[in-house]
Amino acid sequence: MFLLQTIEKYHSEIISSIYIDYIFTSISTIKSELNDVELYSLFQFLAPIGSVQPNLFDKDQQVLICITTETQNMSIFSYLQQYFISSTKNSA
Repeated sequence: MFLLQTIEKYHSEIISSIYIDYIFTSISTIKSELNDVELYSLFQFLAPIGSVQPNLFDKDQQVLICITTETQNMSIFSYLQQYFISSTKNSA
């Protein structure tokens, strides 16, 4: 996770939609096995990318909404809110 956090912090532009799709596919597959700390860490990693490049997450928007509804995890809800705000700003 440290490597991902370093990439996200200093070079988030190298994260492509392929990686985001892979992450959301993985989350959908194993979400029942993830605890709150793991979900929190994952979405802490995704949040800055979603703020800068929200278009990368457009394809996985429905998955994100489902995960937010099913887990009712505050970090995921905060990320979803941040994504919607960034997406709205970029489309205006």
